[in-house]
Amino acid sequence: MGEKVGKLTIPPSRLADAGGEAFRGFDRTPYLAAFEAGRLTLLLANVHSFYGGSDNKNIERRAGETRAIAWWCDKRSDDPHAYTRDILALGDFNLPRAEAGDPIYDELTRRGPASARVPDEDRHHDRRATASTTRWPTCPPIPERISPAAQAYSTSMP
Repeated sequence: MGEKVGKLTIPPSRLADAGGEAFRGFDRTPYLAAFEAGRLTLLLANVHSFYGGSDNKNIERRAGETRAIAWWCDKRSDDPHAYTRDILALGDFNLPRAEAGDPIYDELTRRGPASARVPDEDRHHDRRATASTTRWPTCPPIPERISPAAQAYSTSMP
């Protein structure tokens, strides 16, 4: 199959279906990269969600972006004609809290397994998370400490 790269796009006619009535598209378009590892063809969706602040309007905007990413991943993983149905959305979702009850975390985990980490420091960035449609029983864990530079790690299928 080989490697492929692209952008995660949603047609304007489907934006409300994907992210809710207020969703008008991504602030930062997620990029996609597919590659093969053994028998697995994996599609990575690199996410960097809107931040904007902690008021309800900004939280709902981020939740809408997260909802749209999860919707897109869900549609692709159910499509028998998709390039691959194994998708891992990862990156900075700007999660206020990595726990149930947080609107962004709830959107991230509503459709399947996810793991997330929010640093102890009170910063407005580095709210990292992963969500998976793969055949893994759980999402790959996020290391306790990650340098600001992108780091790669791998998880083998059982």
